[in-house]
Amino acid sequence: MKVLKVKLYQPFACYRKPNSFGVIESYLLPPPSTVKGWFHHVLGAKEEHPLFLSIHGSIGGITYELQRLIKFDRKRDDQPLLEGFGKSLLYSPTYVELLYDVRLTIYIGAEEELLRKFSENLLLKDFPSLGRREDLVLVEEEPEEVTLEPYAPSFLEFLGTKEWTYFSRETAKKLRISGTYHRLPVSYDPCLKEKLGWRFFKKRDFLLAPSGVLLKDSCENVFVDPKEERVLEMVEIKRFKDEKALCQEG
Repeated sequence: MKVLKVKLYQPFACYRKPNSFGVIESYLLPPPSTVKGWFHHVLGAKEEHPLFLSIHGSIGGITYELQRLIKFDRKRDDQPLLEGFGKSLLYSPTYVELLYDVRLTIYIGAEEELLRKFSENLLLKDFPSLGRREDLVLVEEEPEEVTLEPYAPSFLEFLGTKEWTYFSRETAKKLRISGTYHRLPVSYDPCLKEKLGWRFFKKRDFLLAPSGVLLKDSCENVFVDPKEERVLEMVEIKRFKDEKALCQEG
Protein backbone atom coordinates (compact mmCIF):
# COMPACT_ATOMS: atom_id res chain seq x y z
CA MET A 1 0.00 0.00 0.00
CA LYS A 2 1.45 3.36 -1.05
CA VAL A 3 0.79 6.29 1.28
CA LEU A 4 2.18 9.73 2.07
CA LYS A 5 4.11 10.06 5.34
CA VAL A 6 4.19 13.49 6.96
CA LYS A 7 6.29 14.42 10.01
CA LEU A 8 5.14 17.50 11.91
CA TYR A 9 6.13 19.57 14.94
CA GLN A 10 3.95 21.82 17.11
CA PRO A 11 5.38 23.94 19.96
CA PHE A 12 1.91 23.96 21.58
CA ALA A 13 -1.40 22.32 20.73
CA CYS A 14 -4.85 21.65 22.17
CA TYR A 15 -7.06 19.03 20.50
CA ARG A 16 -10.13 19.87 22.55
CA LYS A 17 -12.37 17.19 23.99
CA PRO A 18 -15.87 18.38 23.06
CA ASN A 19 -17.50 17.70 26.45
CA SER A 20 -14.89 19.46 28.62
CA PHE A 21 -16.02 22.83 29.98
CA GLY A 22 -14.78 23.47 33.54
CA VAL A 23 -11.26 22.84 32.30
CA ILE A 24 -10.74 22.57 28.54
CA GLU A 25 -9.05 19.17 28.13
CA SER A 26 -7.09 17.90 25.14
CA TYR A 27 -6.71 14.53 23.46
CA LEU A 28 -3.08 13.37 23.36
CA LEU A 29 -3.31 13.01 19.57
CA PRO A 30 -5.46 14.92 17.09
CA PRO A 31 -8.67 12.99 16.31
CA PRO A 32 -9.35 11.81 12.74
CA SER A 33 -11.79 14.68 12.05
CA THR A 34 -9.07 17.24 12.88
CA VAL A 35 -6.51 15.62 10.58
CA LYS A 36 -9.12 15.16 7.86
CA GLY A 37 -10.10 18.84 8.04
CA TRP A 38 -6.45 19.90 8.01
CA PHE A 39 -5.80 17.74 4.93
CA HIS A 40 -8.73 19.28 3.04
CA HIS A 41 -7.73 22.82 4.10
CA VAL A 42 -4.15 22.40 2.88
CA LEU A 43 -5.41 20.72 -0.27
CA GLY A 44 -7.80 23.61 -0.93
CA ALA A 45 -10.56 21.08 -1.58
CA LYS A 46 -14.05 22.21 -2.51
CA GLU A 47 -15.59 18.81 -1.74
CA GLU A 48 -15.00 15.99 0.72
CA HIS A 49 -12.67 13.16 -0.28
CA PRO A 50 -12.41 9.68 1.29
CA LEU A 51 -9.11 8.99 3.06
CA PHE A 52 -7.13 6.37 4.90
CA LEU A 53 -5.37 7.76 7.99
CA SER A 54 -2.92 6.56 10.62
CA ILE A 55 -2.02 9.02 13.40
CA HIS A 56 1.02 8.73 15.69
CA GLY A 57 2.76 11.12 18.03
CA SER A 58 4.57 12.05 21.22
CA ILE A 59 4.53 15.06 23.54
CA GLY A 60 7.06 16.73 25.79
CA GLY A 61 4.48 17.31 28.52
CA ILE A 62 1.28 19.11 29.53
CA THR A 63 0.84 22.62 30.90
CA TYR A 64 -2.16 24.88 31.55
CA GLU A 65 -3.04 28.34 30.27
CA LEU A 66 -5.66 30.68 31.71
CA GLN A 67 -7.89 32.10 28.96
CA ARG A 68 -11.02 34.25 28.84
CA LEU A 69 -13.61 32.17 26.99
CA ILE A 70 -17.30 32.47 26.16
CA LYS A 71 -19.48 29.99 28.08
CA PHE A 72 -23.14 29.08 28.47
CA ASP A 73 -24.85 30.23 31.68
CA ARG A 74 -28.36 30.25 33.07
CA LYS A 75 -30.62 32.98 31.74
CA ARG A 76 -29.57 36.39 33.04
CA ASP A 77 -31.14 39.76 32.18
CA ASP A 78 -27.79 41.53 31.88
CA GLN A 79 -26.19 38.93 29.55
CA PRO A 80 -26.68 38.27 25.81
CA LEU A 81 -29.26 35.52 25.25
CA LEU A 82 -28.67 32.58 22.92
CA GLU A 83 -31.99 32.36 21.11
CA GLY A 84 -33.64 28.94 20.96
CA PHE A 85 -31.62 27.58 23.90
CA GLY A 86 -32.74 29.81 26.76
CA LYS A 87 -29.14 30.29 27.85
CA SER A 88 -27.03 33.38 28.37
CA LEU A 89 -23.50 33.86 27.12
CA LEU A 90 -20.78 35.26 29.32
CA TYR A 91 -17.03 35.57 29.42
CA SER A 92 -15.36 33.37 32.03
CA PRO A 93 -11.71 32.69 32.98
CA THR A 94 -10.98 29.06 32.07
CA TYR A 95 -7.92 26.82 32.26
CA VAL A 96 -6.97 25.27 28.93
CA GLU A 97 -4.86 22.12 28.80
CA LEU A 98 -1.93 22.58 26.42
CA LEU A 99 0.36 19.92 25.01
CA TYR A 100 3.86 21.15 24.28
CA ASP A 101 6.75 19.88 22.18
CA VAL A 102 4.35 17.83 20.05
CA ARG A 103 5.73 15.59 17.31
CA LEU A 104 3.36 13.86 14.92
CA THR A 105 3.78 11.25 12.21
CA ILE A 106 0.73 10.98 9.97
CA TYR A 107 0.20 8.50 7.15
CA ILE A 108 -2.36 9.51 4.50
CA GLY A 109 -3.82 7.26 1.83
CA ALA A 110 -5.81 8.88 -0.99
CA GLU A 111 -5.85 9.30 -4.76
CA GLU A 112 -2.37 9.92 -6.12
CA GLU A 113 -3.23 13.32 -7.57
CA LEU A 114 -4.68 14.50 -4.25
CA LEU A 115 -1.56 13.44 -2.37
CA ARG A 116 0.68 15.18 -4.90
CA LYS A 117 -1.24 18.44 -4.64
CA PHE A 118 -1.41 18.22 -0.84
CA SER A 119 2.35 17.66 -0.61
CA GLU A 120 3.06 20.68 -2.82
CA ASN A 121 0.66 22.95 -0.95
CA LEU A 122 1.96 21.89 2.45
CA LEU A 123 5.47 23.10 1.60
CA LEU A 124 4.16 26.40 0.20
CA LYS A 125 1.81 27.41 3.02
CA ASP A 126 3.13 29.61 5.83
CA PHE A 127 2.72 27.61 9.04
CA PRO A 128 -0.77 26.10 8.62
CA SER A 129 -2.49 25.23 11.90
CA LEU A 130 -3.60 21.81 13.12
CA GLY A 131 -6.22 21.97 15.84
CA ARG A 132 -6.96 25.54 16.93
CA ARG A 133 -6.08 28.46 14.67
CA GLU A 134 -3.19 29.37 16.96
CA ASP A 135 -1.74 25.83 16.97
CA LEU A 136 0.81 26.33 14.21
CA VAL A 137 2.37 23.25 12.66
CA LEU A 138 5.86 22.99 11.20
CA VAL A 139 6.87 20.39 8.63
CA GLU A 140 9.94 18.65 10.04
CA GLU A 141 10.76 16.64 6.91
CA GLU A 142 9.65 16.79 3.30
CA PRO A 143 6.54 14.59 2.85
CA GLU A 144 7.61 11.14 1.71
CA GLU A 145 5.81 8.50 -0.31
CA VAL A 146 6.30 5.11 1.35
CA THR A 147 5.18 1.59 0.53
CA LEU A 148 3.72 -0.18 3.54
CA GLU A 149 4.11 -3.92 4.01
CA PRO A 150 1.32 -6.11 5.46
CA TYR A 151 1.89 -6.99 9.09
CA ALA A 152 2.73 -10.68 8.61
CA PRO A 153 2.89 -13.41 11.29
CA SER A 154 6.69 -13.38 10.99
CA PHE A 155 6.67 -9.94 12.65
CA LEU A 156 4.70 -11.09 15.70
CA GLU A 157 6.31 -10.37 19.08
CA PHE A 158 9.13 -8.44 17.39
CA LEU A 159 7.56 -5.17 16.27
CA GLY A 160 5.38 -2.85 18.31
CA THR A 161 4.09 0.69 18.51
CA LYS A 162 6.78 3.38 18.52
CA GLU A 163 4.66 6.27 19.80
CA TRP A 164 1.11 6.94 20.92
CA THR A 165 -1.05 5.39 18.20
CA TYR A 166 -4.74 5.13 17.31
CA PHE A 167 -6.30 1.75 16.49
CA SER A 168 -9.98 1.21 15.74
CA ARG A 169 -11.86 -0.72 18.42
CA GLU A 170 -12.41 -3.66 16.07
CA THR A 171 -8.72 -3.95 15.22
CA ALA A 172 -7.60 -3.47 18.83
CA LYS A 173 -9.75 -6.42 19.90
CA LYS A 174 -8.41 -8.63 17.13
CA LEU A 175 -4.83 -7.69 18.02
CA ARG A 176 -5.49 -8.12 21.76
CA ILE A 177 -3.89 -4.83 22.73
CA SER A 178 -4.91 -2.56 25.59
CA GLY A 179 -5.01 1.18 26.09
CA THR A 180 -7.53 3.98 26.55
CA TYR A 181 -10.68 4.05 24.42
CA HIS A 182 -12.05 7.32 23.04
CA ARG A 183 -15.18 7.93 20.98
CA LEU A 184 -13.72 10.31 18.41
CA PRO A 185 -15.35 12.50 15.76
CA VAL A 186 -14.66 11.33 12.22
CA SER A 187 -16.74 13.44 9.83
CA TYR A 188 -19.87 15.56 9.76
CA ASP A 189 -22.81 16.09 7.42
CA PRO A 190 -22.19 19.41 5.58
CA CYS A 191 -25.88 19.67 4.67
CA LEU A 192 -26.97 19.70 8.32
CA LYS A 193 -24.33 22.33 9.02
CA GLU A 194 -25.69 24.45 6.20
CA LYS A 195 -29.26 24.12 7.47
CA LEU A 196 -28.71 24.38 11.23
CA GLY A 197 -25.33 26.08 11.58
CA TRP A 198 -23.97 23.26 13.77
CA ARG A 199 -21.59 20.43 12.93
CA PHE A 200 -23.02 17.06 13.97
CA PHE A 201 -20.18 14.56 13.86
CA LYS A 202 -20.35 10.87 13.12
CA LYS A 203 -18.15 9.20 15.76
CA ARG A 204 -16.20 5.99 16.02
CA ASP A 205 -14.43 4.20 18.88
CA PHE A 206 -10.61 4.23 18.83
CA LEU A 207 -8.05 2.84 21.23
CA LEU A 208 -5.08 5.07 22.07
CA ALA A 209 -2.20 2.63 22.47
CA PRO A 210 1.01 3.76 24.20
CA SER A 211 4.46 3.19 22.74
CA GLY A 212 6.09 -0.20 23.14
CA VAL A 213 2.94 -2.33 22.77
CA LEU A 214 3.74 -5.65 21.08
CA LEU A 215 1.10 -7.09 18.78
CA LYS A 216 0.13 -10.72 19.34
CA ASP A 217 -1.83 -11.32 16.13
CA SER A 218 -1.99 -10.10 12.56
CA CYS A 219 -5.00 -8.30 11.10
CA GLU A 220 -6.15 -6.76 7.84
CA ASN A 221 -5.47 -3.03 7.42
CA VAL A 222 -2.47 -3.35 9.77
CA PHE A 223 0.84 -2.59 8.10
CA VAL A 224 4.51 -1.96 8.79
CA ASP A 225 6.58 1.01 7.68
CA PRO A 226 9.80 -0.92 6.93
CA LYS A 227 12.00 2.18 7.11
CA GLU A 228 11.00 2.94 10.70
CA GLU A 229 9.81 -0.55 11.71
CA ARG A 230 6.59 1.12 12.79
CA VAL A 231 3.32 -0.82 13.14
CA LEU A 232 0.21 1.06 12.04
CA GLU A 233 -3.43 0.67 11.04
CA MET A 234 -4.70 2.54 8.00
CA VAL A 235 -8.23 3.48 9.05
CA GLU A 236 -10.68 4.32 6.29
CA ILE A 237 -12.33 7.71 6.81
CA LYS A 238 -15.40 7.69 4.59
CA ARG A 239 -17.32 10.74 3.46
CA PHE A 240 -21.06 11.05 4.00
CA LYS A 241 -22.85 9.13 1.27
CA ASP A 242 -25.45 10.68 -1.02
CA GLU A 243 -24.83 14.22 0.23
CA LYS A 244 -26.99 15.75 -2.50
CA ALA A 245 -29.92 13.53 -1.51
CA LEU A 246 -29.52 14.54 2.12
CA CYS A 247 -29.47 18.21 1.16
CA GLN A 248 -32.73 17.83 -0.77
CA GLU A 249 -34.59 16.20 2.12
CA GLY A 250 -37.21 18.25 3.97
